Amino acid sequence: MKITHFSILPFAIALLSVGCKKKETLPKVTITIESPVPNAMFSGGDTVMIHAHITADKDIHGWALTISRVANNATVFDIHDHTHGRDYYIDTFWVNNVTMHSDMLLKLTAELDHDGNTESKTVNFHCHPM
Repeated sequence: MKITHFSILPFAIALLSVGCKKKETLPKVTITIESPVPNAMFSGGDTVMIHAHITADKDIHGWALTISRVANNATVFDIHDHTHGRDYYIDTFWVNNVTMHSDMLLKLTAELDHDGNTESKTVNFHCHPM
């Protein structure tokens, strides 16, 4: 069997196209949590205002926000938005309904892609019981 340069041409083109594919870079994200401020204290029944902003240099795939007790990682508040965009403003609230003194963790996560890549920012605060 005679091999000509024409018979290996499709194979060579396929190799070049695979080798030259550009790796997709993840978006650069800035997460700002304006409130609550770190180490804030809230009495029982207080409204914890949550103001945050996420910006990205290209579309991301949404965000998720949780508030949990540090001691046992129990989630007391959880919201998310799975719309694609570059600019998100989060303005919401949670009412402190804990039954014991609790160190709390607010975590805001930007979902960068559909492959599970994320970037997060956290704020700790304290809640007094009702």
